[in-house]
Amino acid sequence: MKDRCERRNRFTVCCSIAARLLTLALCAWGLAIPGHSAPAPDDPAAAAVLVNGTAITMGAYQKELESATQLQEAKAKLAHDAMMARVKQETLDNMITRELLFQESRRRNIAIDAATIDREYQQYKANFAGESQYGETLARLKLSEAQVREQIAQGIAIRTLIDEAIGKKVTVTPEEAKGYYERNAASFAQPARVHLSHVLIALAKDAAPEQKKGAAEKIAEVQKRVARGDDFAALAAQFSDDAKNRTRGGDIGWFTQEQMPAEMHAKVKNLKVGEVSAVVEDRFGLHLIKVMESRAAFTPTFDELKERIAATLKQEKTEKELLPFVKQLRDRAKVEIRLSGENS
Repeated sequence: MKDRCERRNRFTVCCSIAARLLTLALCAWGLAIPGHSAPAPDDPAAAAVLVNGTAITMGAYQKELESATQLQEAKAKLAHDAMMARVKQETLDNMITRELLFQESRRRNIAIDAATIDREYQQYKANFAGESQYGETLARLKLSEAQVREQIAQGIAIRTLIDEAIGKKVTVTPEEAKGYYERNAASFAQPARVHLSHVLIALAKDAAPEQKKGAAEKIAEVQKRVARGDDFAALAAQFSDDAKNRTRGGDIGWFTQEQMPAEMHAKVKNLKVGEVSAVVEDRFGLHLIKVMESRAAFTPTFDELKERIAATLKQEKTEKELLPFVKQLRDRAKVEIRLSGENS
């Protein structure tokens, strides 16, 4: 419950190969975000593949292979020979495809301005908790800031190529967008939700009797201050053991019924905006929960969603056209795979 974050209105659509384009065009250059791997610096002497004479190194291949395996449901399944062979082939194919697309962007003299690179670089850094974590990650992966920027620039070049070669030629009619909305109206429905804040008095399940007594006295003191009208956000800042959220007045975000632990829902389901719950006990300890806002269930209208639907349908069409475009590049290319047991 402590780590719940605010969930805004979500737009869910079915897109059969969206992840592939996103991988190719946006963030599949091996750039690491916390918990993910990234390619090591190039080593031309250890080329795994030559694409029109440009090396994809063994180190880069191995790093990306590690990242790909992490995306599978379980490492145990990847031990299976057939599964591992498929992952290896997909990893290699993706790297070759990206290299071909980047080479094509250079052939077409696609230029990326420094401001765009810097903006996306800053967005990338924002994935990290701070400069320290970012620096430690780059050091561990033996990547320099210049290498990160170069990989970001390559990703932007590919995205620009796809847009210029395919995306600008793709159109979505109002009738197509409307039909999509009508076929998928149920998936756009937004359930009722409440915006909550809390005060947490931490208490382990196996706490000693004197610890339980102390926690109970502390939460009772907070209840007394709530009853006399003290500001709840100020009480959270003073008393809450939730270090992450107490500086935000105890704000723990928006919840639907399905997203709430059962013990939380039982205590807040009948509260009005501005009211505070009775004590809620869970594995983290003792909570007092305040309802800050509430929103009734609703379904967005077509007019509210039509631009996003059109963008999604355009992306689907673009991805459909991307496959033969990549095939043409691959057919014209000289791809020399030097990995034993891998086929062109």
